Amino acid sequence: MLAIRLKVLGRERSDTAANLNNLAALYQEMGDYAKAEPLFKEALAIRQKVFGQEHPDTAMGLNNLAELYRVMGDYAKAEPLFKEALAIRLKVLGREHSDTAGSLNNLAGLYQDMADYAKAEPLYKQALEIRQKVLGHEHPFTAVSLNNLALLYTEVGEYSKAEPLYKEALEIFQKVLGREHPLTATSLNNLAYLEFDLGKIQETGCAGVSRRHEQGHSQPGWRT
Repeated sequence: MLAIRLKVLGRERSDTAANLNNLAALYQEMGDYAKAEPLFKEALAIRQKVFGQEHPDTAMGLNNLAELYRVMGDYAKAEPLFKEALAIRLKVLGREHSDTAGSLNNLAGLYQDMADYAKAEPLYKQALEIRQKVLGHEHPFTAVSLNNLALLYTEVGEYSKAEPLYKEALEIFQKVLGREHPLTATSLNNLAYLEFDLGKIQETGCAGVSRRHEQGHSQPGWRT
């Protein structure tokens, strides 16, 4: 399908960039980063040429490439791309926009991966504040932000700060998505692990908890 689109429509089209991006995302999910990287780069280059350097779609392309580098552990490449995406969104969309909150969230997640918690915390807080204001207090993305901030506090051992955030996130997921939704289950796991560490419960059957970033091609997610 992509080859046909390239032949018929040409490379320098927004829908071509979208198809390249989606194929790259698939390779990323498969762990084939060597195939994903050039596709993300090409999709970004097309968006920069078609839309310009300061456009939300360009910011999405930057974000997706940055996320790939984060997953690969190449933080030095990921950081400037996440920052550039954030700068574009701040300028074009403004601070109080859900996409801007997504960029703040992703940059915070990168710093958390780098164990730079002092940089991560205020960014997570800003993302949460924007989502609460723009999306409301009972939105799944707001719950994701609560969960992410709680995960950060858990990692640094500030359990008293983490627990109420986990509980609030779980309440939102249960109310909005239902008890049998995967995000609700993961949120329940997070709270259960914390309470196990605090000695509030004796044992847990929780599976391992993973945290996922938000990406332009896949939302919502953890830190996502």
